Amino acid sequence: MEGDPNLSRSKPKDDGENKERMPQGFGVFDGNGEMAFLVSDSSSIIRSIKVLWRYGLDVIRMSRAAQRALEPFYSIYDMLESDDPNTYFKSIDEMWNATGAGFFDLSLMSFDDFLDTLGINRMTRWWRRFLPGQGNFRKELLTAMNLCNNNQPNSQMNGFSGFTNYMSTTGQIFSIEGGNYHLIQSAFRQAQAQYNRTSCMSSAGKEIIRHVQKKVTSVISGPKQMELWSGKEELGKFDIVIVAAPLQFSQISFLVKCHLDGDEAEPKPMFKVNDLPISTASQYTQVITTVVSNATLQAEYFGLTKENAPRSIYVTEKGRQLEGFTAVSRIGATDVYKVFSPEKLSTEKLKSFFGPYHTIEYIKVWGGDHGGATPNYNGGGKSVMSTPYMLYDGKEEDKNSHGEEFPALYYINSVEPTVACIELSAIGAKSVAKLVAQRLGLVASSPSREANEEL
Repeated sequence: MEGDPNLSRSKPKDDGENKERMPQGFGVFDGNGEMAFLVSDSSSIIRSIKVLWRYGLDVIRMSRAAQRALEPFYSIYDMLESDDPNTYFKSIDEMWNATGAGFFDLSLMSFDDFLDTLGINRMTRWWRRFLPGQGNFRKELLTAMNLCNNNQPNSQMNGFSGFTNYMSTTGQIFSIEGGNYHLIQSAFRQAQAQYNRTSCMSSAGKEIIRHVQKKVTSVISGPKQMELWSGKEELGKFDIVIVAAPLQFSQISFLVKCHLDGDEAEPKPMFKVNDLPISTASQYTQVITTVVSNATLQAEYFGLTKENAPRSIYVTEKGRQLEGFTAVSRIGATDVYKVFSPEKLSTEKLKSFFGPYHTIEYIKVWGGDHGGATPNYNGGGKSVMSTPYMLYDGKEEDKNSHGEEFPALYYINSVEPTVACIELSAIGAKSVAKLVAQRLGLVASSPSREANEEL
């Protein structure tokens, strides 16, 4: 946003349309026409009071923990902008440890176990059962949050991924005035302007920056460069290759040609799958997005009235099992709704949600047949162990060579076993960009903090 004065911040979920008719608040649906919790008041203050009354000290404990974590998390951005050699992190684990907040340790446990450390109750206290309108923070709000974002309950989330979901509710998030799509449009405009201001041509007259829409099927490393192939078509030779897709779903063969064996030798695997962390073979949870227009929310189906229907409806674990969705949200003032679900919803199910006259605009299966939306966190443990950003170093492979040019393969998605979200993808991309710049000699080297301390 800093490079475009025309972009301005707004409250989350601003779609740029007239919001006077937009409902407010949210509900947590338990299935079978029963709404476990509902806050659809127009006043955000009243909504906050209702949440606090229902969940009591558990909300305060969680919010305080989130506030304490924000400062070390924000320190990541300062480190990414720093030229200090100690901020050129070789892995996402190094970055988490550099914050000093124990984020990596959180990822080793389940979100349920993390909540235990905060004193968040698994069951509603006996004395609160005598008070009206009481509920369980874990089973309702926190479960609904994780099912919506990751299609995984608290026990399946690792501690840090679940905590990150909650941190986004602390009021530090925003949207772009007029719609978030303006951010993407601005990014392309700024990139094009930067391209036009610089001379992006090599001495041979070839463009250094190219965008080629091809499906890469093979990456083959030679002594000095890597070849990219799309089937039998060679796409070019490169010094550095960066993979920005989960290895297990990329459908790319990573191979190495040994220069001692000649050009006719059969390439060998670049790395053995068994030598990589199990996170590179883990499954991703499936999430399907369905967008419908001309929809009329069938309030009675959800145990609501037309007057108190909220903007978003989430579900408990029981609600997901009974109803087959994880979130329903109105995304425009013209009766457009978005639905998240683990499986494709039947025509009858959509009709029960939105009436007989709705129109399906599109259905998006995240990851298609070869992926999913987010990693299956498996409650932490070994499943969060990630690879280093550099998956392959030609210099290490060919230690007998005395040359200075060696190919390298970097992997941005190594951030995902701990937390998978757009923000972390951007952090991973910036981390890899720094490592590549360092390898290519584009940044000046300076003594590390450890070296200064020794001197």
